Amino acid sequence: MMSLVESELDPPVPPYLTFCKEMRPCTKEDLDWMRTLEAAERGYNKEKIKIYEQLWRKKQDLEVRINSAFDGVVLGEGVGIIEADERDTCCDPEELKLAREKDERKSWRVISENDLYRYHYALCFTDAEGFRFMIPAFMLADLSCLLDESTLIHLSLVRDDSYDQYSMLNATQLATIIDFLELYREDPDSKFHHEAIDQSLAVFWQPRLMAQKNAEQACTSNGG
Repeated sequence: MMSLVESELDPPVPPYLTFCKEMRPCTKEDLDWMRTLEAAERGYNKEKIKIYEQLWRKKQDLEVRINSAFDGVVLGEGVGIIEADERDTCCDPEELKLAREKDERKSWRVISENDLYRYHYALCFTDAEGFRFMIPAFMLADLSCLLDESTLIHLSLVRDDSYDQYSMLNATQLATIIDFLELYREDPDSKFHHEAIDQSLAVFWQPRLMAQKNAEQACTSNGG
């Protein structure tokens, strides 16, 4: 079981829980527990267990596709996770420069769990390169139950691209974000977010994916 290092953070992060706040199973052991007498006494019947088993399999598949879709993505000259957080609280050019120098720029996979938890609002203050670099790390951490609902909330509240954060996502990458939202949409314990997810998918993400697919197809047809 993975754990967060509390000593490096202020305030400390809560202890790692195998179950998410929405009670989605994160490990095979969770599903095994659901079949116990204790779980049955808490209301985990066969129908409910079947739903979680399906979500678990979809989660595993999505994790593989996220890793594949964003493989090789680098930050480049974009705004990284630490700089983005600093932009939220500071306008001092020197402080922003120091934050930028601390950012991981080559591999989103090495962004630490602690940084993802501590700077979970970074998605709101990054740019297109930074969003493309950070979003796979945030989605995978969420699927592993290492974060609260911040990633879901951010993605489900998107209605347009006013800040040009999503312009560098290709069709495959957009599809993983849609699947991430739809996984939550299928979760009966995430009903509070279902309306926002539906609106975000209909108003922005699905039309954006369609437009991107058409653009990529046209580029291929033109030999681009």
